[in-house]
Amino acid sequence: FMPGYYFQDYTLKLNHRVNPNNTIFLSTYLGNDKVYLIGRETDENTGVKYMDRYDLGWGNITTAFRWNNTSVRNVFSNVTVAYTHFRYLVSNKYWDKHPNSADNESGYISYYSGVNDVIARWSLSYYGIEGQQINAGVEHTWHVFNPGVNRERFEGDGYDEEHRVQKGEYIPGQEFTAYLDDRYRYGIISG
Repeated sequence: FMPGYYFQDYTLKLNHRVNPNNTIFLSTYLGNDKVYLIGRETDENTGVKYMDRYDLGWGNITTAFRWNNTSVRNVFSNVTVAYTHFRYLVSNKYWDKHPNSADNESGYISYYSGVNDVIARWSLSYYGIEGQQINAGVEHTWHVFNPGVNRERFEGDGYDEEHRVQKGEYIPGQEFTAYLDDRYRYGIISG
């Protein structure tokens, strides 16, 4: 057996100061990782070559746009809109090669699942009172879950067949969050 893996990560960050009170930011992350195991074997009696490949892969795409505003005195405001997509894949592929014959066989079985999110967030921080910081915010997240798709394909000796064994339904969901936080810094006065 021959194991292997690869990890890919890409990041992009841009920002632009529109004016002294407004700055916009764009950030994107793309990750794609895979671990695999390849097995090769030849039957000494028949000469048939067998090959199996097992893959376990996952990845994520995240993009966020943020607007930072300081137009109001002592108030720091952020508005963010973001999108994320996570995916997960497990698959097993095989090939049987027969010498001097067209009776080759191949096939695969795979399972895929994932989740997509769209996020809208607004947060404020107020610094107008000495030693105190007041934070507040709201966030709404739209989820779309894909619990899984199984696929199979078999090919050999005159047949070729591919089908989905089970198609996962897309399941939507929503999440709403609001918060208020008051931080006060105090010290001991010595005389």
